[in-house]
Amino acid sequence: MNPTDKPFVVRFVTLVDCPERRGDTYSPVPQNHRFMLAWAYATQADAVRVAEAIMHRGECDFGSEFVISVQVLRMRANASPRVVRKLRRRDARGGDWRVDRS
Repeated sequence: MNPTDKPFVVRFVTLVDCPERRGDTYSPVPQNHRFMLAWAYATQADAVRVAEAIMHRGECDFGSEFVISVQVLRMRANASPRVVRKLRRRDARGGDWRVDRS
């Protein structure tokens, strides 16, 4: 991906809390396994819309896993990533989202 094509990235971490509920097409992982995903978008509005859907509508929460952190960044060639939306975390499935202060 060329950062100038889709410079806005929604980065989120998913926690697998019930690996026995994952489908057979997924690689087996232990309980409490975490993995990071990043989706790129051409506009900031699209990236923010997806981040809000992940947090408030649970669009990436499933019976076997749920999202524990979400952040929106702007990536540019030869520059450090810029935070568009601060990192937000939650501790439990269905828990409240809070801005990460660390």
